[in-house]
Amino acid sequence: MKLYLNQNWKLYYTAFGQENYFKVVSQLQSDGIKYKVKVPLQFDRERSFNDNTQYDIYVKKDEVHRASIK
Repeated sequence: MKLYLNQNWKLYYTAFGQENYFKVVSQLQSDGIKYKVKVPLQFDRERSFNDNTQYDIYVKKDEVHRASIK
């Protein structure tokens, strides 16, 4: 799976926290751009109080030019 992801998908944005994640993902959805998200494993007991979860957002290589963060 990782090899497939690297060949056809490009890291577009790394978001920290749910608010930032939803902002980027909702923009991609409204632009009709397919995306995938990878959440690296994190062991953080404080997550519920201070959400700094990392979300790596990938888009297809041929759609990177269409994606824009506003």
